[in-house]
Amino acid sequence: MAKIMRRRYYFNTVENKYIKSETIVSTNIIEEKEDQKKIVNQENNINNNICTINIFEDSSERTGGSVYYAATFLCEYLLSIRHEFKHKCVIELGAGTGLCGLLLYHLKAKQVVLTDCDHMKLLNSSKLLQEEGDDNIKNEKILIEYYNWMVPNEISDTFPTEVDYVIASDVIYDASTAETFLNAIQYLCSNKYKSKPPKIIVSHQPRLSGVDDAFYEKLKDDCNFILNQIEPIHGNPVANLFELIYDPTVKKNRKSVFLRMYRVIFQEIFFTFFKISLFKFNFRQK
Repeated sequence: MAKIMRRRYYFNTVENKYIKSETIVSTNIIEEKEDQKKIVNQENNINNNICTINIFEDSSERTGGSVYYAATFLCEYLLSIRHEFKHKCVIELGAGTGLCGLLLYHLKAKQVVLTDCDHMKLLNSSKLLQEEGDDNIKNEKILIEYYNWMVPNEISDTFPTEVDYVIASDVIYDASTAETFLNAIQYLCSNKYKSKPPKIIVSHQPRLSGVDDAFYEKLKDDCNFILNQIEPIHGNPVANLFELIYDPTVKKNRKSVFLRMYRVIFQEIFFTFFKISLFKFNFRQK
């Protein structure tokens, strides 16, 4: 059962640092606005360089419904280079709650496009902006768009004609997302925005070594990107931050692509056989 909460995230724009988050208990939007003003004013007595972002979080979602460490880590980096986003257009892939994109929106990016393949997450983001009386969703300073990486060429006509940055956080968590995420950014840079490929900034929290290995292997063998590691501004023992620069002159290793494809097919056959055997065993036990 869905448990949707409105939460507020605090960032220090001087130290470029995530401070804290809290659940907003107000049920009336007018009361919530007054509550926000009161809290911000209290923070201003200590430091008037506080940025607050309100989002919806859904704890019942398996992925994307909550804010994970990689997202706040990415936000800190975005704060540290916020001057680069002024008058720039940014797409957030796999936006989920939209925290990172909404931060750039508040930092005066020209346009921010929040994308996800989950309609409910997009609905929550839209509802939040409308409840707060934000007219910028009407004048397209912020867009909320459906985008499925499995069919990267199916892009809405309302997507911007030019994009400067693509950001993503915690989007590589299983074998399928490692594959489809790279397919999506490869298509965006080599087709949709071929005349001026955007820079890709990714925050990644490693979990499964096999997934990470598959991601970096495909990146090297099947994509036209140069990977540049980014040093964390506050030190970071958990997540990785890197920039992907599209370069069509980077050669793909076709031999490795075919080897990986055959390996994936073999793994699928093996796991299918294993599941069938397990099912037969359980059936006999009954």
